[in-house]
Amino acid sequence: MAHDNATVRKYVEDWERDPQCFPLGNFDGAMVTMGSSPRFPMYDNDFGWGRPVAVRSGRANKFDGKISAFPGREGGGSVDLEVILAPETMAGLESDPEFMQYVSIY
Repeated sequence: MAHDNATVRKYVEDWERDPQCFPLGNFDGAMVTMGSSPRFPMYDNDFGWGRPVAVRSGRANKFDGKISAFPGREGGGSVDLEVILAPETMAGLESDPEFMQYVSIY
């Protein structure tokens, strides 16, 4: 699908006539939802204790398959991901040899 100016404007106009809000949660068990932005300078927050060791999104809106992206602590274009998985989803990944060949546990 081409996303030219006319297409985007029509989508916005249609949405204004009949707004649809994305429901939170993973209803079919096969969804992945991205949140946050790797462009928001989370590690630049300084409360007088020094640079943060890690960044997390807090307790709200946690559900199986949610991923939040933050700029990486190392900088240079790196990205930190907070991945929320239900225990049974994580167990499925851990028992998948193809997935585990790309994982390092430390």
